[in-house]
Amino acid sequence: MAALFDAIASVRDLVSMEEAAAYYGLQFNRAGFAVCPFHSERTASFKIHNGKGHCFGCGWHGDVIDFVQRLYNTDRAEAVRIIIQDFRLPVSLEDDGTIRQRQERYQKAAALRAERERKRLEEQEEIDAYHAALDRFILMDKWKRDYAPKNPEEPLDPRYVEACKYLETARAVSEERG
Repeated sequence: MAALFDAIASVRDLVSMEEAAAYYGLQFNRAGFAVCPFHSERTASFKIHNGKGHCFGCGWHGDVIDFVQRLYNTDRAEAVRIIIQDFRLPVSLEDDGTIRQRQERYQKAAALRAERERKRLEEQEEIDAYHAALDRFILMDKWKRDYAPKNPEEPLDPRYVEACKYLETARAVSEERG
């Protein structure tokens, strides 16, 4: 019994609701909604918020274990087994074993958790960098249009000059990358 409680806690720590939803085939739109797998619908009404899933259509609400339990129509222990197997988690439902074995499992789980968090942070940094570059591109494009000289005698606005240089560099880099 204690092994199941430890396994439940470990699974919740190691597998996010977002990871499970993606693994089991849910596809989210830009607004963060997916078609609920628990009832027939055409409109996306399933959303994840604060690590829990919720369907605004059928009212289902729960964590990653509840999700798999409902998805496979099984009990809690079997849902935990499925997640452990599908995500190849270093978690055991058997006897806890010796203190050394438990420590080794906890260390593996902690390392896996740290690696997933590192990857998540890297992905977020890439997304943030992309958005920053896109924002800069949009601003430079706006400057080029807004501060363009109206006639040849008008002096060049420094923002127009900066925008022209930036956009030309961006175009050249874009052509290099294909």
